[in-house]
Amino acid sequence: MNNSYTEVFSTAYVSEETTVAAALARRPYVRPFNNTEVIITATILFTLCVVGIIGNVITIAVISSRKSLSTIFNIFILSLCVSDLYSALISPLQLYRRTWGFDKWVISDFLCKFYWGSDLWTSFVTATHIASFALLRLASIGWPHRFAKIRMLSIKIFIIAVWSITFTVGFVPFSVFMESAPRNRSSNHVTSRWPSCTCAMRWVGQCKWYSHIAYPIFFYLPLVTVVITSVAIAIFLWRRRFNTFSANRQTDVEAKKEKQAILQLFLIVGSFLVGYIPFTAYAFYTQYPGKKGDNLLRIDWLFGIIQYMCMRASECLNPIFYNIGSSKMRVETKRFLEKCICGRSVSKTTSTVSSSKGTNGKLETLDSKVPENFDDPVIIDERPL
Repeated sequence: MNNSYTEVFSTAYVSEETTVAAALARRPYVRPFNNTEVIITATILFTLCVVGIIGNVITIAVISSRKSLSTIFNIFILSLCVSDLYSALISPLQLYRRTWGFDKWVISDFLCKFYWGSDLWTSFVTATHIASFALLRLASIGWPHRFAKIRMLSIKIFIIAVWSITFTVGFVPFSVFMESAPRNRSSNHVTSRWPSCTCAMRWVGQCKWYSHIAYPIFFYLPLVTVVITSVAIAIFLWRRRFNTFSANRQTDVEAKKEKQAILQLFLIVGSFLVGYIPFTAYAFYTQYPGKKGDNLLRIDWLFGIIQYMCMRASECLNPIFYNIGSSKMRVETKRFLEKCICGRSVSKTTSTVSSSKGTNGKLETLDSKVPENFDDPVIIDERPL
């Protein structure tokens, strides 16, 4: 997810030309960035793009190829990785739009529409997935026996529905609203300062109306849900820890399992906020294009690029956080990488060594260090806390 949403909001205010905007329009046009900044921006974003692609591809391959990782939460993580991978693949289009293609979008108009539609689609998907993931983790902690009744098939159907609905409300309308058109930089109209690939003038009113309905639902509601759910989880854990009247105390394995589950959740939520907090600040900034000084264009460009980098950094951090939050994921990822590098299965090699030592041998396989179904929900005590 990135600053496409906020730019649409600023686009919607075309009819509200302010004194500052008019003053800027009368001045000779100067690009809000220089060549050195383009090189720095391209280097950072291309690096984040490559790291994001590699990290998410590895995570997708590991979860898809390991039956031991076939859990409800890992299915969500798999789908999130697909969304992050998609975003990383289209990020060069946003880089081009903000730099080399800022004045003139020389590639096809189809790619302009495709970028905007894909960007909003993956943004909606990511926000919805994070909120759903947090709610499921809350259910697994607060009502574990009920959570255990949730079927894997139901989760897969839900994820497919999320992708389908967000495609309808994200990709379709924004691929229609946007177009690439040359801007007359010598014009006194405020739109002469817009990037070449942006909202079509004939759709500005509809875009404004649509954004006021769709974005609070698919952006701010998930953000609020994630924050409230995280607080609720903390309260559940605090009450459980200090409930001295509980008859069933946690075993060491259960305690470790729960801690890693919570760690994984908060790392994912933290990564989500790394991208969303700068995005939210930029959203409020661009919604009110009034008195912001003579350097409005420069500030807009810098602010937009920085928050976009935060989004890309968030996507790069996600695969790392998935592994930090799950020991089983770390083990399987290590096996996968060693198999890719060495060309053989580590699990078979370690199993052979272990069997040769016998049951009393000193060598242990990696499987022996990780409890069975480590990432499944913890069933502790269903009585009120």
